Amino acid sequence: MTNANMETYVTCPGFLQVIGGLGTSTLIGWTMPTSATSDYYNVCIPITTGFPGLMGVPDNPMGYQTSISGDGYIGLIAYNDVPGDYIELAQNQLTTTLTAGITYDIEINVSLGDLSEYYVDTIMGIFSTLPINTGNSLQLITTPDIVFTGTLNDTTNWMNLTTTYTATGNENYLILGTFTAQADIGYTLTGFGSNGLAYYYIDDVSITEQLTLPVELISFEATCQNDAVILEWQTVSEINNDFFTIEKSENGLDYYPIATINGNGNSTVKNNYRWTDNNSIGFTNTRIQNGYKNTEERTYYRLKQTDFDGKFDYFEPKSVDCNHLNPISIYPNPFQNNFTITLQQNMKFPVTIMVKDYLGRTTYREVITTKTQFYHVQLNQKFTTGTYFLNVFNESEQFIQKIIKLN
Repeated sequence: MTNANMETYVTCPGFLQVIGGLGTSTLIGWTMPTSATSDYYNVCIPITTGFPGLMGVPDNPMGYQTSISGDGYIGLIAYNDVPGDYIELAQNQLTTTLTAGITYDIEINVSLGDLSEYYVDTIMGIFSTLPINTGNSLQLITTPDIVFTGTLNDTTNWMNLTTTYTATGNENYLILGTFTAQADIGYTLTGFGSNGLAYYYIDDVSITEQLTLPVELISFEATCQNDAVILEWQTVSEINNDFFTIEKSENGLDYYPIATINGNGNSTVKNNYRWTDNNSIGFTNTRIQNGYKNTEERTYYRLKQTDFDGKFDYFEPKSVDCNHLNPISIYPNPFQNNFTITLQQNMKFPVTIMVKDYLGRTTYREVITTKTQFYHVQLNQKFTTGTYFLNVFNESEQFIQKIIKLN
């Protein structure tokens, strides 16, 4: 916003100084959209005993209030009990045009003038592409874009009011005040004023773009299916999302693009994406684990998201090893006294089958020398109910899986 804390002025405000209209404003960046005269106050006015008409800070015709962060603030009538719809507004020229689809945090600080007979429960705002200048003092009645609500009756302290606004695009001006018909404004008697007004000081107004992610990703998964890898991801919101790029790596370091998928631009609903990699051969990696060589062919995938303006972001990579899917399977599990192990067809023999209890003690051991795909394990009655660990290994590989024995 321009001059958001109302410090920079053309001339020091004098007797009943108004903000001014387009081209005649006293306060840089601020104007009156109607001829109803909202006011400007500043400490540059010396305190003159017996002359309350001066627009000073903290003393002025509407009460006593210090500025929040500097020397000046503005004041306006938010409600008037005299018929005629005389309501004052303040219009600010934004320093940056708001962007469609972006959500902004709006903050203002208000304080009720000490002489106010009423207080209201809302201060409102509207946005405009062009400056408003009605040329008359009639209230500007329209549907507000933002509404600040509360019990706005504090004459001693500044009341900090906040709300949010999602821009439609091309907003260049913010106008503050009340925009409902005078008879429909919610007001309450203060019990101490008698001027027929709800008069508010306003200071330190701000508009800040929310730090939202362009894409909110809630899942990204890579799973093996037959000889392919299925890549699936889901978003719950997208802002200016042009497209996704799937990148692949055989070593987890060097990635290259393999597919581009269009995004959904701006979206606030769940969107599901899916792509299949039919060439999933990965990087062969041999490592020693518990004294055995484990060989895997692991493939790495990562997701890159690109905005319409070319900005991009990466999400955490995923990896799969489709050559080591279900090296062993056990059925049933949980079991009672016996279960069957299904081994990989290409597994090398001899193969050792071991069952260990929760303390690591070996409770079953058998060496299979003849090549087979299915092996039946029968446990004796000494096995108690509980959790065990099945260890299947040969000279180069080892697989461990938890098994549970029932009564």
